[in-house]
Amino acid sequence: MASAFAFDMRTLLSVVFWFCIGMHQWEWKTHAQESTLSSVKEVKLSDIVVVVLSQSHPYHQKRAELFRDHFEKQLKGLAEKDRPDLLLTHEVWPEMNGAWTIFPLAAPLAKLYGNKRWIIFCEEDTRMDVQRLPSILQQHDDIDEPFLGRGLTDAQSTIIHHYASYPPHFAYPDFTAGMALSLPLIKRLAVYFTDGSGQKIQFSIDPKHELAKYLWDNLDVRLEPVCEFCGTPTSKAKDCDCVAWQPTPFPTHCGPPIGKSELFVAVKTCSKFHEDRVPVVQNTWGKDAQLIEYYSDVENTSIPTVDLGVPNTESGHCGKTRAIIHNIARKRELASLEWLLIADDDTIINLELLRSLLSCYKSDEPVFLGERYGYAVAAGYGYNYITGGGGMVFNRAAVDLVANEFSCPSVDSPDDMILGMFFTSRGLANTHSRYFHQARPYDYSPDFLSTQIPVSFHKHWNCDPYEVYKQLVAAKLPQLSSADRHEEL
Repeated sequence: MASAFAFDMRTLLSVVFWFCIGMHQWEWKTHAQESTLSSVKEVKLSDIVVVVLSQSHPYHQKRAELFRDHFEKQLKGLAEKDRPDLLLTHEVWPEMNGAWTIFPLAAPLAKLYGNKRWIIFCEEDTRMDVQRLPSILQQHDDIDEPFLGRGLTDAQSTIIHHYASYPPHFAYPDFTAGMALSLPLIKRLAVYFTDGSGQKIQFSIDPKHELAKYLWDNLDVRLEPVCEFCGTPTSKAKDCDCVAWQPTPFPTHCGPPIGKSELFVAVKTCSKFHEDRVPVVQNTWGKDAQLIEYYSDVENTSIPTVDLGVPNTESGHCGKTRAIIHNIARKRELASLEWLLIADDDTIINLELLRSLLSCYKSDEPVFLGERYGYAVAAGYGYNYITGGGGMVFNRAAVDLVANEFSCPSVDSPDDMILGMFFTSRGLANTHSRYFHQARPYDYSPDFLSTQIPVSFHKHWNCDPYEVYKQLVAAKLPQLSSADRHEEL
């Protein structure tokens, strides 16, 4: 009986002992977890720098000012020390041609804002819920060098991404939806990029993909998709309470479209494409042009074409483009012409949308408009240019400037690049519009295209140009809400 009692006591004491040990371990683990959580510093608005990738054209400056107004209204009453910093690139770095690629910004941001914790990049038309930014960033320890944004992925290998081959889960950010890089990551990018790596990036075509690719390849950093960085406000329907978004897919706030008689269309072609490409233009978007001419290396009265006296070249069409502009500039009947579009014979474009867009760009100063590419701009020098396939648009002042002062190194020099160099050398902007596209619809992320109404695409290769045009003209301009209309005014 006594031995049984002793055994029971030993059992009870053992249970109590291990219970106490277990409680101690639980308390230790809980304390460790609490210590870990408390080690992640609270993110404050004053820890954040917001960088708007803005442009110098008056229209884009106004858009950037609207962003500033929207931003500042949310901070009313906050002391200066408690506010986030806001930078507009066209104001802070007016001479930096490659600011839109992010790379040249890393070093100056690391130097100027080394005491901050987060850098957020966006575009002029992005909108933000500024007060909620800290709560989103708080979920990511900036010491771990996070890279956050709306994740875009490619459906297939594409020319605009240099046919880069990455795993299906490789994602790159949508700048219009905003993206966030921790300050430690900005500092590391600055160190890595000042070692001469920038000189290896000759062409900047799609900066959002090129940034993600560089971080993946060189710093082993992946984009972490965050649903609060939204494509459009309708993303809220997907259980994401947006902290940043793109409010409208196309500008409808600039007034009525320009008239058909204010736009002259010049189509670049050559004899070998008279029978296949030219008919596509004539049967689709060419029918919507009141003033249009086809410029070729031979005269063909059935089209008709204009023989410029410039031989066709396999690569680069500087001589042809210069001759087109000279031809138009000396036409007396076009002396009051407001706008010129130069397009390839395999460009596919919605002229109605273009005329609406051009109402935003009325200016007495030269305007060179389209999809911007860059040469050597990621390294902090070089120049931007408007890539030709998506369409190059010139206002009257730009036509006159080119006609009077522009020359080509050779007939087969790349016209778009040489024009870009020409405008840059004169301190004039090559103005980017995200609605022009150098490639086919299939070359872009479907999610990227879903937040805009495109004006143009390029190439007939492996696609039906009639179907592409049909999709272009099917898009309807959005109606502004009363809140948006008030903001635009």
